[in-house]
Amino acid sequence: MKTSIYYFSGTGNSLKVAKDLSEKLGNTTLISIPKAMKSELDISADSIGIVFPVYCWGMPLMVDEFIKKLRTEHGRYFFAIATCGASAAGTLLQTQKRLAQQNIKLSSGFIVEMPTNYIIWGGAISEERQKAMFENWNNSIDQIVDTIKNQKEHGIESGSALANFFLSKALYRVSMPQFPKMDKSFWADSKCDHCGICSRVCPANNIVIKEGKPAWNQKCEQCLACIQWCPKQAIQYGKKTQERERYTNPFVSLKELIE
Repeated sequence: MKTSIYYFSGTGNSLKVAKDLSEKLGNTTLISIPKAMKSELDISADSIGIVFPVYCWGMPLMVDEFIKKLRTEHGRYFFAIATCGASAAGTLLQTQKRLAQQNIKLSSGFIVEMPTNYIIWGGAISEERQKAMFENWNNSIDQIVDTIKNQKEHGIESGSALANFFLSKALYRVSMPQFPKMDKSFWADSKCDHCGICSRVCPANNIVIKEGKPAWNQKCEQCLACIQWCPKQAIQYGKKTQERERYTNPFVSLKELIE
């Protein structure tokens, strides 16, 4: 059985999950959603997976746009995995609804807790807590792999009805349209050595180097890849990130994300 997994990942959590699934499933192709958005999609695998992080209790804007490109016949097995640092609320129910609008059934949906990368609210969690999350993922992957391999129907995981409505519907609907322009708070301090990694790692091609410094162009996904992967920790957001510890998934390399 052939599987294709489309992933969106800024700091590596979702790519880590996609890589682990690929290894266990076998005969699996991993495809970056930002790259897939630039070409015609070949949805020919027996099983199709979408792996992405939760942003503001919902799908990243690019993932939402990607789903609108999907075209496939009825009967193909689709699954989705949402990685999150805390609550995913109704993110996968949102995914299910978007796929249904494309006449695609979401047969299984899983929430996987991973260390948060949202440095705007706080720095990296302790390595001990990170390790516990990775161990939980390792303990749960076999059940997910069995579901996918055997194309089983599985409930779409979500939060409480209250959280699903207020977070994934009301708050998400208000907040997400603001994301592209929230990059106005990014800036580079004196440690910037003009390496250009921020521009290369940005999945939205939102960063250009002007006069030796990065400039953001209001197409931001808020993935925070630029601030987290900067080798000099020179990129900041507002006034509070300079002293906060960065986070990238320790099992994913910068090269993997860029390529």
